[in-house]
Amino acid sequence: MSNNTSPSNMKTGLPQSFLNNAEDLYNEELDEEDENKESDSAIASYKGRREKLEKALRSSNPWGRSALGIEAEHAAATLASTKHGLYASVPILCKGKSCPYAFQCELIKYDLAPIGERCPIETAEMTKQFFGYSEEFNIDNASQTDRTLISEIISMNILLNRCQALLAKDATPVVDIAIGVSEDGDEIVQPSVSKAWEAFNSISKRRNENLQLMMATRKDNKDATVIAKENVIDIIADDNFEKVASKPDNVIDSFEEKKG
Repeated sequence: MSNNTSPSNMKTGLPQSFLNNAEDLYNEELDEEDENKESDSAIASYKGRREKLEKALRSSNPWGRSALGIEAEHAAATLASTKHGLYASVPILCKGKSCPYAFQCELIKYDLAPIGERCPIETAEMTKQFFGYSEEFNIDNASQTDRTLISEIISMNILLNRCQALLAKDATPVVDIAIGVSEDGDEIVQPSVSKAWEAFNSISKRRNENLQLMMATRKDNKDATVIAKENVIDIIADDNFEKVASKPDNVIDSFEEKKG
């Protein structure tokens, strides 16, 4: 309906005030229709954006990476899925004689330090520890939680080695810390536990907590296996077990149904 057919243009013989009110109501209805149309248009726009995002997320390149970015992401995924992922962040870069641990590095003494590369001593130690923990905790069949714990334990062992090197250099866990200057200009010192010793204690505590978590996980799995075996024995020892016409293929499932 166009504005030419609005109530004010109709010859009805009704009072003008009534016609004015009717026209106001009519215009309000038109405005409401326009608002609804605008709302429907906005909803359609939002829906289109959502569908576009969902399509992008389902694609093989949800982050919109360049060709180089895609290859880099594949390389990063491979790095993170192997023991070598540890090597990307933990080992320090060799600085030769500028290294804070150079005083005890045998590679520097024999001119074998690969300056600018990852420290061979730390990477070799990490490899040894990785294979050791892999055998002890069966890392090939370990959960993601166990893998994370093992990674943290190895990283902390490397950090502990660094702390021990600094402690060996200081020869004592207690060092003199300057706290001020006297009126005569003499330095005022106070014996204090070294930062290396504090770091060693803190890292050692965290490492031991992770080791306890690993052992607790193994204990829980072992206890669950023992309980399952005991349940099977109880079922077989039941006097009615031989009377069953057809024994289930999975005795454990049968026991669970019996409990239910």
